[in-house]
Amino acid sequence: MLTDDLLESVRTTITSPVNQVLLTDDRLLDFGNQEIDSKVVPMISSLNQDYFTYLETEAITSGQDSYDIPYRAIGRTLRDLKIIDSSGSVRNISKVQLEDAHLYRYNATPQAFYFFGDQIKLAPTPDVTGVSLQKFYLIKPSKMVLESDAGKVTAVSGTSVTVNMVPSSFVVGAKVDAIKGKQGHRLLDIDRTISGVAGLVLTLDAAVTGLAVGDYIAYQCETPVIQLPDEVLPYLIYLMAKRCLEALGDYEGVSAIDKEILIRKKNCEYLLAPRIEGESTKILQRYGLLRGHRGRYVRGIVY
Repeated sequence: MLTDDLLESVRTTITSPVNQVLLTDDRLLDFGNQEIDSKVVPMISSLNQDYFTYLETEAITSGQDSYDIPYRAIGRTLRDLKIIDSSGSVRNISKVQLEDAHLYRYNATPQAFYFFGDQIKLAPTPDVTGVSLQKFYLIKPSKMVLESDAGKVTAVSGTSVTVNMVPSSFVVGAKVDAIKGKQGHRLLDIDRTISGVAGLVLTLDAAVTGLAVGDYIAYQCETPVIQLPDEVLPYLIYLMAKRCLEALGDYEGVSAIDKEILIRKKNCEYLLAPRIEGESTKILQRYGLLRGHRGRYVRGIVY
């Protein structure tokens, strides 16, 4: 569903007249973005089904122990943190208390990490090359904008992307996101830089893996499509409808719509979890004997 379609559904739900001047498109989108942040995202996240999980890989620099938490991470938190060594092997890295970080000082490769303000601190300080951090985190759904504020992909050739329209925000140097056009509307890539604009052809600083005709290019942190499972849309529509009725002073309508909101929220929770019914989640003992470990790393040695 495009954001334009969402606004039409909300107006139909509250039978808003066409000449209504209070409920502008911008105001309705503000209502929707606020409801997504305050109610929809917490509800979906509470199901622990990883709907918003995103992966960002960053090369580790020798001599640098501080790395930023991704700026789009919900709650400034990480879902998981792993290390890819120079051979391509992936391993877990343990979180430790700041008070214990000094114990990890006898290896060149980081064995642990801790949080320091809004950063990740590695211990010990890296003294290696060819090693990377895998940051798994829950990414915020992008801010909803009208379809006219984004470009729909009509052709792709390497870093050259042809769109059906070029919004005013698409200028050289601007950061953009690539968004899947199909259900779920996941982010294919974020914060790509526009290095050239020629008519309807955008040149990006790097090719976007998986980008195809029908997908969207939008200004960073914005989207013309709703980055939520389709099953959540009825819930979102009624949340937005309630905000509209409150703005119009129709408190009788607010009372009536509250019942519908509870029903739609319950339906969402039922439909979204579990994401697979035929398999249960296996809990692994990371440091058990069957996995070849006797314990955790302490001072760079496995005990």
